[in-house]
Amino acid sequence: MKTNRKTIVLALSLQLLLFIACEKVEEQQTNSNKVVVEGYLQPNHKATIKVTKELAYESNDSVLQPIDGLEIMLTNNDFSELMVDKGSGVYESNSLTIFENERYSIKFYYNKKLVKAETIVPSKPDNFTASATSFAIPSFSPFSGEPPSFPDPIKLNWSNPDNKYCLVVVKNIESNPTAIFDTTRFELKKIFRNKPMQSDNYELNMRSFNYYGTHQIIVFNINAEYVSLYDDNGTSSLNIQTPSTNVSGGLGIFTGINSDTVYVEVHQ
Repeated sequence: MKTNRKTIVLALSLQLLLFIACEKVEEQQTNSNKVVVEGYLQPNHKATIKVTKELAYESNDSVLQPIDGLEIMLTNNDFSELMVDKGSGVYESNSLTIFENERYSIKFYYNKKLVKAETIVPSKPDNFTASATSFAIPSFSPFSGEPPSFPDPIKLNWSNPDNKYCLVVVKNIESNPTAIFDTTRFELKKIFRNKPMQSDNYELNMRSFNYYGTHQIIVFNINAEYVSLYDDNGTSSLNIQTPSTNVSGGLGIFTGINSDTVYVEVHQ
């Protein structure tokens, strides 16, 4: 089952462009010449990458500066094409089709320096199933004198004989969902994701859901470069000197992903 491109980006983005430039102040030039690349290749979607300027650590600016006008070459085996400049730092493939288990690379020049990266698009998780398609949230009454009865967790299973890295994402797809627990202290997230893992199963419980309604449950097969950057993203920025990247001559990530999706309805 396909997952839309917007869900992919929201689910997998690690806020790279705000995090990646967190080198120590004394090691950071005031005007950085590095570029940050963020691209996720998925079968049956166009290849799309975003290119921006690196943010200086000491800068108070949180507005990402896109880089337009680049000539980015996308290659698969013996076929190469120039990516289409869509504006706002976004570049898109023209006719090249993304397939699983295929190798793809990009290269371009920025300030006369070569920037390049490559990745392999993994196969999608096979035999992805959920033990239930609905999840009932119990009623809580402080005056009943009895503890609430919690529902059984939803068990997710898929085949992973090669012990690949996987990531589970839970996304509420309602346009105006109702929160399970009323709170005005902070905004509840509509997307939940676990840490990358090498496993073939996962359990969803009450902590996996913040809203009632329909949820996409997506399991991704991901590559090691994503895992490395995810681990860095969980590190204090004060300790980061050189963030993990598979982009030569720049920063960021250019990686292949593949996924399968089931749906779960959360109700009272």
